[in-house]
Amino acid sequence: MNGLQPTQRYLNLGVLLHLSSFAGILIPYGGYIVPIGIWLIYRESDFVNRQGFIFLNGLFSYTIYGVLSGLLCWILIGFPLLAALFVMAIWGPIRAALASRDGGFREYPLVIKFLRAS
Repeated sequence: MNGLQPTQRYLNLGVLLHLSSFAGILIPYGGYIVPIGIWLIYRESDFVNRQGFIFLNGLFSYTIYGVLSGLLCWILIGFPLLAALFVMAIWGPIRAALASRDGGFREYPLVIKFLRAS
């Protein structure tokens, strides 16, 4: 990130990128399309680019956890895992958005790092 503090515009975009993951409540697939769209449009900023990688790692990880937990519901273990995943899927983006507001970076809880910002 060149050691420079990102402008207020990019800080706001980082916050919006994480919080727009809740757009899926109102718009089908909006929780995927809106944050990825913000990242693709504004990824020339190192700050927004890194926030986008944090979001995508969380998205991929939580999708895998959701599928595995759903499969484990057949033997009743998956229900508490889905409840824990639900809490993490709400808590993670809010925590990352608060860190982004201050110019920091915060990974989502229990995330697998598939992608890395260079």
